[in-house]
Amino acid sequence: MIKLIVGKKGSGKTKQLIELVNEAARENAGTVLCLERGKALTFDVHYGARLIDYGEYPLTGYNALLGFLYGCYAQNYDLNHVFIDNLRKISQEDSFEKMADFLALLEEKSENLKIDFTITISADASELPERIHKYF
Repeated sequence: MIKLIVGKKGSGKTKQLIELVNEAARENAGTVLCLERGKALTFDVHYGARLIDYGEYPLTGYNALLGFLYGCYAQNYDLNHVFIDNLRKISQEDSFEKMADFLALLEEKSENLKIDFTITISADASELPERIHKYF
C-alpha cells in the first residue's frame, strides 16, 4: 500500500507524518523506517522507528532511492512500513511524470514485499498527474 500526504509547504504534512510514524512504531512488531533529509525529526520520532538521514548518502534520482530502499529491505526482512518525508527533496527530481513512474514501481514492490509506504509530497494536488491521485 502506498499513501501520499500532499500539500504545499507549511500545510502540516510533516506533523501528520510524525504522528503516523510514532503510531506505527508503537503498534508494529516489525521494523518501521523513516527517511528524511537532515536531522529535523530526531527528537520527534519514536525511538522504536529507525530514522535515517538520507542526506548522508550521495544518491540522487528515483532509481537511487529505489536501490537504497532495496538495501534497507535486504538488511531487515521484517521491514513493514517505510515513511518518506518530502519525496521531491530526497529524490532531487522535479518531474511529476517520473514521480508517477516511481510510485507505480514502488506500488508493485510494496505488494510483493508486503511493505507499506507513506510519503509526503510538497505540491498542490492539482499539480500532480491523475495517475498519482489514487494514492491520496
